[in-house]
Amino acid sequence: MPRFARKRLSYLESQIPFLIENEGLQQWKVAKLLGVSRDTVGRICKRLGLETQRTGPRSGEGHPNWEGGRRKVGSYWYIYAPHHPYTTKQRYVAEHRLVVEKELRRFLLPTEVVHHRDGNPGNNELENLEVFLTNAEHLRHELTGRTPKWTAAGRERTLQGVRRRRKPRRS
Repeated sequence: MPRFARKRLSYLESQIPFLIENEGLQQWKVAKLLGVSRDTVGRICKRLGLETQRTGPRSGEGHPNWEGGRRKVGSYWYIYAPHHPYTTKQRYVAEHRLVVEKELRRFLLPTEVVHHRDGNPGNNELENLEVFLTNAEHLRHELTGRTPKWTAAGRERTLQGVRRRRKPRRS
């Protein structure tokens, strides 16, 4: 191999890991940037053991349709937070939880519940949010003073279920 080719290969091997791992570029973009074929970049990546992006568009910020990482699921807003320890499978976290975590300067535990005082899950102002240690505490707060609107037949079925004799446990 001529000396020029070895220098060029050495240069490519030093540039490609930076562009793929740090800059997050795809192989075809690296090839275009460095003026080499995509196959050359692929061979160098394989030789260096680099994990590269899939051939399609990147997920998250690298995707061409990326709109900032805020989406509404049901009534709640979710924020794209790939490095948060308690994300969904799609790497999103409920915005109201992030607002409270920022104020408390710590991550909320998965058992902690954030309550919207005004009942509007879209209102994620700090003054509207309250944290409960468990869902039981949250339900106790929410259901205090409220009585269910049961029909007489429904109430009777519930009481029969409670009164029904249960089979003794086997030891």
